[in-house]
Amino acid sequence: LLPEGLYDGEPDVLDPELEETDEQATADLPSDRHVREGSYFVDNRHGLMQVVDGEPVAVKVRNCRSSDGIPEKHVRIIQKLIPIRDAVREVLKSQELDRPWKDAQVKLRIAWSNFVRAFGPINTTVVSTTEDPETSEVRETHRRPNLQPFLDDPDCWLVASIEDYDLESDTAKPGPIFTERVIAPPAPPVITSAADALAVVLNERGCVDPDHIAELLHCEVDDVIAELGSAIFRDPADGSWQTADAYLSGPVRDSLKVAEAAAALDPAYERNVRALIEVQPADLRPSDITARLGAPWIPAADIVVFVKETMGAEIRIHHMPELASWTVEARQLGWMAAGTSEWGTDRRDAGELLADALNSRVPQIFDTIKDGDRERRVLNVVDTEAAKEKLQKIKTAFQSWIWTDPDRTDRLARVYNDRFNNIVPRAFDGSHLKLPGASGAFSLYDHQKRAVWRIIASGATYLAHAVGAGKTMTVAAAIMEQRRLGLIAKAMLVVPGHCLAQVAREFLALYPNARILVADETNFSRDKRHRLLSRAATATWDAIIITHSAFRFIGVPSAFEQQMIQDELELYETLLTKVETDDRVSRKRLERLKEGLKERLEALSTRKDDLLTISEIGVDQ
Repeated sequence: LLPEGLYDGEPDVLDPELEETDEQATADLPSDRHVREGSYFVDNRHGLMQVVDGEPVAVKVRNCRSSDGIPEKHVRIIQKLIPIRDAVREVLKSQELDRPWKDAQVKLRIAWSNFVRAFGPINTTVVSTTEDPETSEVRETHRRPNLQPFLDDPDCWLVASIEDYDLESDTAKPGPIFTERVIAPPAPPVITSAADALAVVLNERGCVDPDHIAELLHCEVDDVIAELGSAIFRDPADGSWQTADAYLSGPVRDSLKVAEAAAALDPAYERNVRALIEVQPADLRPSDITARLGAPWIPAADIVVFVKETMGAEIRIHHMPELASWTVEARQLGWMAAGTSEWGTDRRDAGELLADALNSRVPQIFDTIKDGDRERRVLNVVDTEAAKEKLQKIKTAFQSWIWTDPDRTDRLARVYNDRFNNIVPRAFDGSHLKLPGASGAFSLYDHQKRAVWRIIASGATYLAHAVGAGKTMTVAAAIMEQRRLGLIAKAMLVVPGHCLAQVAREFLALYPNARILVADETNFSRDKRHRLLSRAATATWDAIIITHSAFRFIGVPSAFEQQMIQDELELYETLLTKVETDDRVSRKRLERLKEGLKERLEALSTRKDDLLTISEIGVDQ
């Protein structure tokens, strides 16, 4: 038997005849709780209602005399989901306020059991596949008949997150919220040392703050710095304090130069110098360095010398690093035997092959064949392979030649080490993270906390974790921590279509009180997109989760795009002033790029933004 007084029974059955009236049904919003935009509720007089633009509106039900409204089965599903939603909210609120919550969990189990008996699991999913007749690409579609009617409710995915659903067997079992405490007030930190206080400050503020550490320890800032010792360093570049793992990583050769200059003026930075010297990467030997034609760190002058010494020809080379472009003037190689026989072919001389090597091109030689009144180009396989062999010969000779001169070897090895072998990877440690607001039913692994701290500290991060390593919860924790620290205002999570429901459920399973907005391409139909984007812009969301196919409907502001193009135009104008007078190829290429940008700029000046853009929505990550 069900315990008495713990569940108030089923909602009143909606009377379809109510839809016969022409008058707009009005009702008062429930007074016992905050009702959010889009929420469904049941009114004793008007039946199923929904909050639209802040006002309660009766939900129209489709019947035999009208095709408007939603099917009657959808009404029954929504009515069964409403008590689940309210019970979930009651459990979370009771636990958050540290009030008794067991009775609310009983209500939740009763409401959930009633729903499952009537309709099956909340997350029941029907999987279907379709094949594109042109590309033969197979697309998998997931339909959720028990969630679809409730999608407009802002707590839809919170309701979906309460059960552990198995897609293969189409079965579900109650999640942790049915029996456990998932929300608990944070425990007060235990601080017995400066290291403890540093961990607390990193968790609370995301950065090193010696003044706040001193407040926690009730001591002077100088004492804090002395006790922490080599755990923190002051960066002479901007005066900020950093943890050792942050300061002693990254471009450490550059950091050492800055520290040495600072130490010459202030002896306090001598410890920075000593610490940075210890972490300097060992120089790579020439035998460890691949010196290929076209590498941007090899000066054009060295390549000119190579051609002079190996082919006996005087040439000119122009290199524009900003465009990764090399042009070669080597007419002499077009008639010399060295250019057309030893190092090239009669159809692709050594100068042309050198340009191919520098620009990472593969030579192709075509013959022109007459086909009636028309001409067509056909690849000459024999001549193309001959040119490829000569190209490889030039590349191999260059790699052998480049290290033959001791002075050149020392110079180029130094350039390579200073430019590329100057980074020390940072070892991130997220052990100090407490993740306030996260469900106590989950404990993140060490690799997940390291990833969360890396995202907080570094921003853009590639999570190259294996399937099943917990990337979704890592991203959810990173978003919520950045929101808590004030580093971001609103995040957008873009996921594959088949992962949308899973990501939303896992996000809310870890953070049950998170405010998320979930949308796929169906939410961007002509009659829905304005309302969805308005909701996204006007409400305070922790995260907006959308599919890749839906993301294409959100644009960037025309003004932003215009400024990007204008900045690129200015860069090309600057590059034109640097192009040598006789480098006609680079000059023509820059002019073509400029014309293309001007056409894009002209098109943007007449474009109108019909929908809200990503900046107007307020997304900043």
